[in-house]
Amino acid sequence: MSERFGRIRHGLDAAGRDQATVTTSLMTWVYLGVDEEAWLARVERARRLDPGAGPFDAYLADVSRDCIVGTPDRAVSRVSEYAEAASSG
Repeated sequence: MSERFGRIRHGLDAAGRDQATVTTSLMTWVYLGVDEEAWLARVERARRLDPGAGPFDAYLADVSRDCIVGTPDRAVSRVSEYAEAASSG
């Protein structure tokens, strides 16, 4: 997220636009479970419903990069990372 938000900030600066005039947001999927087994089961269920999904390991790597996955503690940590990325700059 830092890289994506950084590109937005850079573009605003290049255009001479105040960064505070733009609201950044993020929409993503959340795969949450009380333990690893529970959230992995949710990822597998989503993979089965996705006609373009490949093997589980590749799908898991993809959603882990772009989505919030894991236990509640892990999800809180990821949301904190996103908040930091959005506010830095």
